[in-house]
Parts: sequence; structure tokens; C-alpha cells
Amino acid sequence: MMTGESWIPIDAIFEDATGRKVDVSSIKAIKAADIVLGRDATTKTEFLIFGRGDTSRALDSGDFAGLHVFRVELDQDSEDHQKLVTLVETVKGDHDNLTDSENTEPAVDGW
Repeated sequence: MMTGESWIPIDAIFEDATGRKVDVSSIKAIKAADIVLGRDATTKTEFLIFGRGDTSRALDSGDFAGLHVFRVELDQDSEDHQKLVTLVETVKGDHDNLTDSENTEPAVDGW
């Protein structure tokens, strides 16, 4: 079972509307996460932000035990999506978010 199964609204991560000030506990949670997922608040479509390697290994093996997942709900068609990608890249050093045309991975809905 993966830990961290609740969805956090994007507004709970950023302490101001500019996205420059980030909640310290969110930074710690992102650092500890093996996988960071986003979910569109309207469509409930899930998408990968970070952790492509861990996701692929878990899907191949069927072993999801011990994976720490940080889940964020946002409006995917707004600046919030890019704010989350930028935050994850800053904290983790990289991101795995792809545009729809680049995405060849299986959907992660239901995680």
C-alpha cells in the first residue's frame, strides 16, 4: 500500500497567491515522496509529476509497498499546474511531467 492517499489542494501548498512562498511541511512531504501525482479538480484525471521510474517498477512488479506518494489537486489548465511542476523540480531536482503528446505511460488513475 502506498502512503499519503489523500489529495491536498494546491492552495494548501502555497502560502500566497504568487506561488513564491511554500508551506514548509509541503516541502518536506515532496522531498520524502517517491511519486508526486496531480489530479485535475474538475475532471479528476490524474497525471504524473515526479517518479516515473518508481511508477514503472511498481506497475511491472505489482509491488507498491512502501511507496510514498504526494497527491495534489489543482486546475490542470491553470498556472497552478506549472507552479507545481516548478516546485517539484526545485525540491527534487527534476520532474517527469509530460505534455499529452509526449505521454506514452499508462494512466495512473485510481492510485
